[in-house]
Amino acid sequence: MATQAVLSERVSLAEQLLQRAERLIGADGKVKLCNKLRSELKFLRRIQSDASAHVKSAHVKSAHVKGAHVNSSNLTQLAAVVQSAESLQSVVALLRVYTFTDEQQNKKNLTVDVVADGGLLWVKAVGRKAEALHAVWQGRGQFGDRSVIGQAEEFLLAASQHPLHYTCPRILFAFYNGVSKPMAKNCSAWASA
Repeated sequence: MATQAVLSERVSLAEQLLQRAERLIGADGKVKLCNKLRSELKFLRRIQSDASAHVKSAHVKSAHVKGAHVNSSNLTQLAAVVQSAESLQSVVALLRVYTFTDEQQNKKNLTVDVVADGGLLWVKAVGRKAEALHAVWQGRGQFGDRSVIGQAEEFLLAASQHPLHYTCPRILFAFYNGVSKPMAKNCSAWASA
């Protein structure tokens, strides 16, 4: 069954990511990242086990529903975080939460996936597919989806409220599954404005 093959691939990827995350040195939040990966691995193994049991008992419909769970996995996002952390210099934190005040004077929390360059670089690792990002950017996302532009605005505002050595951290959005050309063009124009 195709779902079983996908599940096996995802379980293998989760195991590899966990090993890679455990090798990250010196970053606060490493335990948090590893715990998220362990939870994801446990979730995937449970689905894999349930799907195997359903296939054996010929409950194909139930096994098919489990395929939808596989697609909702957080593994893509976590893979982007691990890859970002491995590729950057002077990583000091992973999944760090910063509190900031928005324009309406509301306190909000922002999770920065990777804090690098000794704290002067905040990275948002984006693991979503380019098509999904484009749909949200055009206003065709699902309820609760947030546009990259809105997230970038929050990152900039939060960074301005958390200077390090009198310098605001730089913001980097790393798109690990690409970004559409129109969206990239718009983001570039917006960022340089």
